[in-house]
Amino acid sequence: MPCVPPDAVKGSRLLDVGTGPSLYQFFSACEKFSEIVLAEFSEANRQELQRWLSKDPHSHDWSSYLQYSCKLEGRSCEEEKVDKLRNAIKKIIPCDVTLPNPLHPEVLPKFDVIQSSFCLESALSDETSFRGALQALRSLLLPNGHLVLIGSLGESFYKVGSVLFGSLTLSEQVVRDSVQGAGFSIRTFKTLARPKDLEEDMTDVTSFFFLIADKV
Repeated sequence: MPCVPPDAVKGSRLLDVGTGPSLYQFFSACEKFSEIVLAEFSEANRQELQRWLSKDPHSHDWSSYLQYSCKLEGRSCEEEKVDKLRNAIKKIIPCDVTLPNPLHPEVLPKFDVIQSSFCLESALSDETSFRGALQALRSLLLPNGHLVLIGSLGESFYKVGSVLFGSLTLSEQVVRDSVQGAGFSIRTFKTLARPKDLEEDMTDVTSFFFLIADKV
């Protein structure tokens, strides 16, 4: 996954849309954002996030990701980073990207940055709803706010374990047109080719994309 340059996005409040049960993406984010809100559709995933936040001994062990993040940053204060992340996470809330207000019924102050990874193409069925979801996310941003989006290109299915899921097949042009049509200006758009060791029966993805866009 490409790294966000330190000066690429600015602000103090971050919303993550479609967090899943994962926390690895926030070990670096907590160094920049003092307020982080995790928005996730699945109640089971939200419960898993809450277990970690509450220091439940049965929560998932993210120590290897934590160590890697600290290594990239050239630091060794791992426990300090854990405390900083726990302090930064202010809410774990339900989210539905098919709604005009994805955070309904929550009413929160607008955010400086919204990030979402591999969520929209999994939750949406067509290009119209994809653009609609981007417009809904835009409405949650402050003026001059930023969108950080990571996703899959050319993918119609993926597997988690033995369970098969459908995916909205996106091309780079569709993503670009949808993001710009939703009221953003694209600043960075990068693609990463499908890894050669990715098993063919796990997904038919052709590549991955990473973009930073500014609200206009």
